[in-house]
Amino acid sequence: MQKFNRHDSVGFLLQRAAKELSQHAAHVLHSKGFDLKIEHMSILARLWEEDNLTQQELGERICQDKTNITRAIDLLEENGYVKRLPGENDRRNKYIQLTAKGKKMEQKFVPIVANEILGKACKGMKKEEIDFLKKMLNTIYDNLNKIDE
Repeated sequence: MQKFNRHDSVGFLLQRAAKELSQHAAHVLHSKGFDLKIEHMSILARLWEEDNLTQQELGERICQDKTNITRAIDLLEENGYVKRLPGENDRRNKYIQLTAKGKKMEQKFVPIVANEILGKACKGMKKEEIDFLKKMLNTIYDNLNKIDE
């Protein structure tokens, strides 16, 4: 039986890569004058794909708990990137919708993420390798998501 090496484990390597990616993204965004953290940008990015989600739906789609998503949306609303709208049938349900300022941010943000953040992270990797990496990460996620079933 092979001895467990924490520094070579999938969990450690995933955590280390995620932390480095997040720190690099924060540095690049700050250097480009963005006034938001990466977790706020992930909310905007999700809304660019699918606007007008409930707060709960948004949290589920970006894997954030209720407390963190509420705090992040508060800041985004305070800065004019999103607005909360009451639900038609249940006013307790708040829908999160991009404002013009939030929509405009996409034009600035997407090229930076694609070229400077993810481009650097995937430097030297072929498209097939990136596709395979994504497939493996999704497999890990799916395997762990099935634990409670």
